[in-house]
Amino acid sequence: MNIKMLKAAVAGLALSVSGFANAGLIVGYAPNVEVTTGMDATGITWVDSNAEIYESSGGSFGDAITLRPSVAVATFSDAVAANDFFQFSISAQLSNSFDLETFSFHAYNGGASTPRGWVLRSSVDSFASDIDSSFITAPYDTIAPDLFSVDLSSFTSLTSIDFRVYAFAPTAGYAVNFGNLQIRGTVFDELGNEIQTQIPEPSTLAIFTLGIMGLVSRRFKKPSIALFDNA
Repeated sequence: MNIKMLKAAVAGLALSVSGFANAGLIVGYAPNVEVTTGMDATGITWVDSNAEIYESSGGSFGDAITLRPSVAVATFSDAVAANDFFQFSISAQLSNSFDLETFSFHAYNGGASTPRGWVLRSSVDSFASDIDSSFITAPYDTIAPDLFSVDLSSFTSLTSIDFRVYAFAPTAGYAVNFGNLQIRGTVFDELGNEIQTQIPEPSTLAIFTLGIMGLVSRRFKKPSIALFDNA
């Protein structure tokens, strides 16, 4: 089987499997934004030019949101103090409201040096406290990037919310990569009736097969150097 036929077969499997997805995905970034009925969302924004979106030619998943912290830090609190983050906002249309369930995403390091990690905060408390945080262990171009799922079930009856994802690395300018951002929840109309979500949610197997496609592509195409730092 030649390479084009293999990639086509794997892509077909990924798309067919994703058709069996569960409901509940209301906003997704891969990194381009998708929103369900009754919702709005901004694109990814960042401060101080420390975050950029790169096309990954052979990475684990499509395009990546790459943060390059401006200073070397090794702790979660220092990451917030350094103010290196990307941000996105979601809001309900008209008189709708929404409850949140989870925020999930993949992440991988841009090189071998550690520690690298992330911190999540929101506008609900003016970005004053951590919702969650973790170290990242997966290296660049892994078939299995780290998968994180943050519990957001305490965020209910919202009309809008902003999220910030801070990142840190042991050396200034070293990359931390994020992809497949997914916000799950429930959207309600002005009468309190649930609005059915419209975004198809990829399954684990679909993501796995897309990872295989990335590795196959990497054999024949040099990846963008923007995603890693050779460290």
